[in-house]
Amino acid sequence: MPDLEELTVLQKLKEGDRAAFNDIYRRYSAFIYSRSLQFLKNPELAEELLQDVFMKLWVLHEEIVPERGFTTFLLKIADNLAIDLFRKIVRDTKMKQDMWYHLNLQSRTMQENFEYLEQQQILDQAIETLPPRQKEIFVQCKLYDKSYKEVADLMGISVSTVSNQLVVAVREVKQYVDRFYSDDKIKVLITCCLLKIFDSM
Repeated sequence: MPDLEELTVLQKLKEGDRAAFNDIYRRYSAFIYSRSLQFLKNPELAEELLQDVFMKLWVLHEEIVPERGFTTFLLKIADNLAIDLFRKIVRDTKMKQDMWYHLNLQSRTMQENFEYLEQQQILDQAIETLPPRQKEIFVQCKLYDKSYKEVADLMGISVSTVSNQLVVAVREVKQYVDRFYSDDKIKVLITCCLLKIFDSM
């Protein structure tokens, strides 16, 4: 769950406050840009996607529920727009050539980028099913690469609680994937992503 200050900002954004929108942009734009760049491998396209995400957020601001899942709400917007952008690239010869150029520089195929995006969408869906505290711990550790201690200090809980809750959250995410997805390749990708959470601690 967001802290009290962010809850206030999100409530103002829900009500259409431009200053609140600018505040949320400052808080989340670097994260959305970095995430977009991971699979687009093109700074210009990542910047374009970033602007589209926040334009869409403004259009949908009345749908924000401040107390629940803003990060996943924002990521869902980003993922849907990324899919639209990929479809546009497929139809546009010049954009496709530019994309292949950047992907070749990074030694990564377009198929791998689609798989990465699909992996992120599945993770976002799974995270959204977690109880609020588990979800906050998972998001802070996974999306923001914070240590157990940083998350413990942020949430006012013990390091052992963070550790225990993260273990439970990871188990729940894996069970969600097993329950709703039969593709073994997707399961392997999700498992690798979950392992990276612990590697970074």
